Amino acid sequence: MKQWWRWMVLCIAILAVAGCGGTKSDAPQSATWKVGTNATFVPFEYTDESHQLNGFDIELFNAIAKKAGMKVEYKNISFDGLIPALGTKQIDAVISGMTITKARTEKVDFSFPYYQSGLGVLTKDGTAVEDLSELSGKKVAVQLGTTGAEKASEISNIELRSFDNNSEALLELTKGGVDAVIADLPVLQYYLTTKKDSVAKLSVIESKDPEYFGIAVKKGNKEVKDKINSALKELKKDGTLDALYQKYFNQDAPTMPEK
Repeated sequence: MKQWWRWMVLCIAILAVAGCGGTKSDAPQSATWKVGTNATFVPFEYTDESHQLNGFDIELFNAIAKKAGMKVEYKNISFDGLIPALGTKQIDAVISGMTITKARTEKVDFSFPYYQSGLGVLTKDGTAVEDLSELSGKKVAVQLGTTGAEKASEISNIELRSFDNNSEALLELTKGGVDAVIADLPVLQYYLTTKKDSVAKLSVIESKDPEYFGIAVKKGNKEVKDKINSALKELKKDGTLDALYQKYFNQDAPTMPEK
């Protein structure tokens, strides 16, 4: 009788432990967004001295994820590989100083714009460039997959040098391997501010249509897109976006179109 009672107590104890374990494993956990970026785009995304991702885009998306109640796992991917990675579901979103263009909107969906950009030309010899056609006959460096690369491909009779990132393109300019670099204006402005290059000349390329950066998601992924847009609105309203603009660009965030 005592033996039977001991077995009964043991079985109850085992079931109780198993039940507790099941409750723990079934507890809801915070979901994670996998986010692609190309961390060579100072000051938007880069790897700092402690080998951590940093920059305006990184801080912005961390704030977006916090508002949305999500965790973030960043994946450092070559710029021209970011959109394909969305298509194959390796990542859920891209934040990488990516300009919203007609060609890209055919492949991915974008959030509301969060930064107004534009293209610039940096020349080593101090020569101003009023029109891209003036670069004909020159050696020009660009980053693969960028709007700068698209514009450069339209210039006749140039020797086009393509690099994986803008840092390599700018280094080639410094070494005298190319005559000019075409890239996003804020990147070139930041380069001049930090490098104190008194010889290089920055020219702004005028465009009829403003260029905006947006956060890309897989085509048709309305759930993620809506969460990001909702968070962007809240960050503008509570002053977080203005604070990030002040930190990186010494200005408040301008009014952006919601489209």
